[in-house]
Amino acid sequence: MEHDLNIEIHNISLWCKANKPSLNIKKTCTLTFSHIPSVRNRINNIYIDGTQIDTVSHTQFLGVIIDNKKINWNEHIKYTSKIISKSVGIFWKIKNEVKKTN
Repeated sequence: MEHDLNIEIHNISLWCKANKPSLNIKKTCTLTFSHIPSVRNRINNIYIDGTQIDTVSHTQFLGVIIDNKKINWNEHIKYTSKIISKSVGIFWKIKNEVKKTN
């Protein structure tokens, strides 16, 4: 399975070189969706132009965090809550510094 996947990724890489879209290998990762851990861990050696691509358990895509274990929103909610908490903390600290206007 990995061999076939590497061949297809190589073909995509060749197509990108010929048609000018670029692949940012530093931002590329693999994420296998499955409820079965042995399936998620089966694909680990994926390469683009000789560079091994990281296999991750979750990643952010268009602002949404996607995980491969339970395929739910937990990681995204945790990340969003952290950002909101920081913002609320900043507002709390500066509340007395801001003039009240009617």
